[in-house]
Amino acid sequence: MKTTTNIASLPFGYLERTPGVPANWQETYSEMPIDIEPLEQSVTLSNSTRSCTIFTRGIKEYQQHGDQLALTLLATTGQLGKPDLAYRPGRASGDTTKKGHILIQTEGAQLVGTHTFSLAIHLSSTTFDATRTAQKSREFNATTVSYQRQAYNYFLHRLDNKIQKTEQQRGLPRTLELIDIPKEYLVSACYPSYYEADKYIIRLENPTSTPQKLEPTQITKAKVELLNAIEEPLPNQDFIIPAMDAITLRLPI
Repeated sequence: MKTTTNIASLPFGYLERTPGVPANWQETYSEMPIDIEPLEQSVTLSNSTRSCTIFTRGIKEYQQHGDQLALTLLATTGQLGKPDLAYRPGRASGDTTKKGHILIQTEGAQLVGTHTFSLAIHLSSTTFDATRTAQKSREFNATTVSYQRQAYNYFLHRLDNKIQKTEQQRGLPRTLELIDIPKEYLVSACYPSYYEADKYIIRLENPTSTPQKLEPTQITKAKVELLNAIEEPLPNQDFIIPAMDAITLRLPI
C-alpha cells in the first residue's frame, strides 16, 4: 500500500501519523526519536481508493517502512545496561562507567520458549473508514459464546416416579428486545447498574472525528438517562457523542 502516512487506533478513536526520523535530529534531541509507535487494536495503510488494516490481539507496537508495516511480536533483552547504543550514541543505557553500575545479565528476561501471536489482515476496496474499522475490530476480538449440549436429566426427571411436579410452559418469548441501536453506534460496555437494581448501563463509543447525535426515542421506548462515569445524571441531556469519545446511558429494565 503506497502511502506516506498510517492510521493507528487509540482508545475511542484513531490517529494519523507520518513515519520517519528527522535527518538533523541530534540538534534537537539527545536520543534518536525512532518512529516505532503504539497501537490499540489496529493499524491501517490507506490511499484514496483502498486500504489495508492489521487487527491485533496483544500486539501493541508497529513501524511503517515505506509501503510496509512491521509489527513487534516480542522484544526482550538478556542484559540490563548496554553502552553506546545505536539510538543513544555516546551514551549508555544505564550508567556502566561508574562503580556499582555494572552490566547485569538477565537471561530470564529473554523469555526463551514457544510464543503464539494472533492477528488478522483485512483488505478493502474503499478508503479508511473509522466506524467500519472499529466494527471489524470488535468482530475480530469478540469472544465466541457457546454452551455444552447435555442429555436429558434422568436424575431430576425420573420416568418411574409418578409423584413429581409437572413442568409448566410459561410461554415466554424467545427474544426480549429492550433497545435497538443502529450499527453506526458502537456499544463498548453493557452491565447492570451499580446503584439501581432494575437498570442497566450502556456505553456508546464514537470512533470518528465528527460528533454523533443519538435520538433516544428511536432506540427504545423506555426513559433513558445520560450519565457521567460514576452514574450521576448530567445536567445537559443532549445525547451527543463527542468525536473520539463515549457517552454513558442508563436504561430501565
